[in-house]
Amino acid sequence: MSTRRAMLVQAILYLGACLGIILAVQQLWEAERGLQHLRAQVGQVPVEVLLPAEPEGPRPAVVIAHGFSSSKQMMSPFAYTLARHGYVAATLDWSGHGRNPGPFPYDWSAVHAGDSALTRELEAVLAYVRSLPEVRGEQVALLGHSMGSAIVTRYARDHGEIAATIAVSAIFSDVLPAQPRNLLLLTGALELPRLQAAARAAFEASGGGSEGETAGALAAGALAAGDARRLVLVPCADHATVALSPRALRETVQWLDGTFGRASEGAVDTRAVWVGLLAACALVLFWPVSRWLLQGWVDRPGPCPLELVGVLLVLVIPAVAAPLLLRWLPYHTLPLAAGDYVMSLLALQGILMLGLLAVTGCLDAPTLGRFFSGRAWLAAALLTACLVLAVGWALDRTLLSAWPTPQRAIVIGAAFLLVAPYFVCADYVTRAGSRGLNRI
Repeated sequence: MSTRRAMLVQAILYLGACLGIILAVQQLWEAERGLQHLRAQVGQVPVEVLLPAEPEGPRPAVVIAHGFSSSKQMMSPFAYTLARHGYVAATLDWSGHGRNPGPFPYDWSAVHAGDSALTRELEAVLAYVRSLPEVRGEQVALLGHSMGSAIVTRYARDHGEIAATIAVSAIFSDVLPAQPRNLLLLTGALELPRLQAAARAAFEASGGGSEGETAGALAAGALAAGDARRLVLVPCADHATVALSPRALRETVQWLDGTFGRASEGAVDTRAVWVGLLAACALVLFWPVSRWLLQGWVDRPGPCPLELVGVLLVLVIPAVAAPLLLRWLPYHTLPLAAGDYVMSLLALQGILMLGLLAVTGCLDAPTLGRFFSGRAWLAAALLTACLVLAVGWALDRTLLSAWPTPQRAIVIGAAFLLVAPYFVCADYVTRAGSRGLNRI
């Protein structure tokens, strides 16, 4: 391909990416139309309430709980869908997750026994939601995913005033034939077999059987009587994507409509599609932006081209040794569930990689200084800022807690410092070891 033709193709690609970003932003903006956001801090727990903007008097409410190492953003498809159908939907961040500054209570026995700090957080959020003038206090349902499903199912089992419970990717099966009331179990058809078995066990323990199967779902009882049970294997969904599935969203609305005697109308949430388009287009533009920021620095060759054996040693030994060593090291110092382990793992792996590169003589002081120079840090900060500005705000509204906040400033700074050696070494090995990598 000639240089002129290549430049034309690049120009068309970049123009298309810009247009894609404009379209995605417009659609994400449109998704907010007609909805009202209320944000509150219940103790340490950040709560976001989503409801229709037009006044209609008190409405039924649903408190939505995310799973382990997730955040309230992951559950926003349920919140947006329910708000579009006339419900008040409240999402929360558990301790150690999202914007909740509290440390995660690593006491799984207490979580399953319903006697943990997380259960008390749920009680506080429920009290807050019931106090809202927009909420009909006696019409409250719970929805939880994975770990969140265990907490809300246990709570609803012990509190008969909860009108309905939706357990997504259920992991808790200690239920009763009459409690919780109106139990809907949603599990991805691509879910792990043991989690599918947990959902089926919960269905059977709650009084369901295998004789009422229709349209890929098992059902028993009646919504009007409060003893309805339904188990749905959601097609083409796994543990995470079940929260984005249109089938799961529709099943949830229909279940709650039947519970509260409503006939709501509205669309299911599709913002994840537009976030995907936005992210893809931003990544297309990321390459020229990064080349421009690192011009004159990134193409300098490493001083010691690694052979294949050297590349494998530097990559494989730390990857195997770091998880083993971390078993005996304290890593629950950062108040982030799962994030504390990931950052500690990458930090340890980076230190081991630096040591191996130094021992082999491939990473001397001048080279190390170039990688940790002021320009390198500035470029890394600018590239991170570009990604956050491009897709962070959109992800923060739909899937992940991705927008920096003052509460997380220290954690973000610590994470940046902890993982920097790993990514510096990975970049160095990729370029200095290109001769060895080309043989693979």
